[in-house]
Amino acid sequence: MILRLNDLDDAEVLFMDTIRRDDAGDVFADLAQMARVPSDVADRWFDQWREF
Repeated sequence: MILRLNDLDDAEVLFMDTIRRDDAGDVFADLAQMARVPSDVADRWFDQWREF
């Protein structure tokens, strides 16, 4: 998910404003919670992987 969002932002198809970044973070956190990934690990992954 994060890699695809990075691609969209790089292609200038989608401008990742603050609201969209927050929404992406919320969705990522929800998916991580469903996969039983601890929230601190999911937060770290999100910060490391995102380029938007």
